[in-house]
Amino acid sequence: MQSLTNLTYLYLYNNQISDITPLQSLTNLTSLYVDFTPQQEALIEASRHSWESLANSTEPINRPKAAAAVKDAYQALDLEAPEITFCSSPNGAFAQLQMLKESLKETELSKRLYKQVKDALHPFSLTALPEELWDLIIWESQLEQQFNADFSNYENYSKSIVTPKYLFQAVAVAELCVSASGIILKPEGQKAFECLNQLLAECGWIFAFENVCYLCSRPTKLSLDSEYRLHAEGEPALEFSDGYKLYSYHGVTLPEKYGQVHPNNWQAQWLLEEENAELRRVLIQRIGYAKICQELQATELDCWKEYALLRIDADIDGFNPDDFEDDEDAPKKEDIYLLKMTCPSTGHIHALRVPPDVESAKEAIRWVNWDIDSEEFSVQT
Repeated sequence: MQSLTNLTYLYLYNNQISDITPLQSLTNLTSLYVDFTPQQEALIEASRHSWESLANSTEPINRPKAAAAVKDAYQALDLEAPEITFCSSPNGAFAQLQMLKESLKETELSKRLYKQVKDALHPFSLTALPEELWDLIIWESQLEQQFNADFSNYENYSKSIVTPKYLFQAVAVAELCVSASGIILKPEGQKAFECLNQLLAECGWIFAFENVCYLCSRPTKLSLDSEYRLHAEGEPALEFSDGYKLYSYHGVTLPEKYGQVHPNNWQAQWLLEEENAELRRVLIQRIGYAKICQELQATELDCWKEYALLRIDADIDGFNPDDFEDDEDAPKKEDIYLLKMTCPSTGHIHALRVPPDVESAKEAIRWVNWDIDSEEFSVQT
């Protein structure tokens, strides 16, 4: 190892070494990639459930325990214990911050604690979390984006906001290093790790300033899809006790107008009024072209037997040039061309999107069926 002390990058692919603690002597490493052994993978999987429970908890916080966790964290950084104000949601904390006349001094609480842990675990703290663990907390980024949009001064407070997502990252990396790699933390690092662990276990969002701290409750409702994105149909995907809520469809935040209506009842007419390209995409995806054809009275350009080539106005799809600094960079809007088929036996309508340069129903059928000519089909399917 002595000859490798100046090494800055190390990648151990197909690693079969169970004891990698000697790597601690490589103090100049700035990048480390280690393939986990099967035994280490098993440890990670065993911890996954407990991490998931912490990251996505809707359990009410125990205020005395949460306050004690915050005070311990301040003490670990030689900061005076703050005056703690409890809030029902992060939105409530932001609302209180807007009313303050004096500026608050940042503490960078979690960043400083995590730095102590990372320094104690170097270079193993450089190891990235497995992607499947990051997925557990992907939903919280959506909440952060919403607050960034709702509060123009969000970035002014960002260094003092401690979110479960950040705490999860710090705790999971540290636990991976300790349990999977066998690293022993020094006392200072161990204390910082315990503080981070307690903050994650006992608190929701934390707004940590010098002398003042806003401690938020966890959500009372959290609904996720199979990919851990915020998702619910006809009801909020995220809700706090003060009434703050987010409607979401597979990770896309919805306005209340759409969110409180079950997707089965979404209206094609909304596409003509919606200016946001991402929301139009979600509406098109869920409403379906068949229903859009019926409700928006698409223009029929050509027909052949049970098939019809239709066109729908371009305003329901694509982007607005104003969304881009340079108009030339904006993807151009184009009309939606659809091949509609009416089932002879049931009367049900099916529709598929086809390229805008298709000029006839037969050509559209051929495109849908991988260039097989429509005349070769005895029964339309």
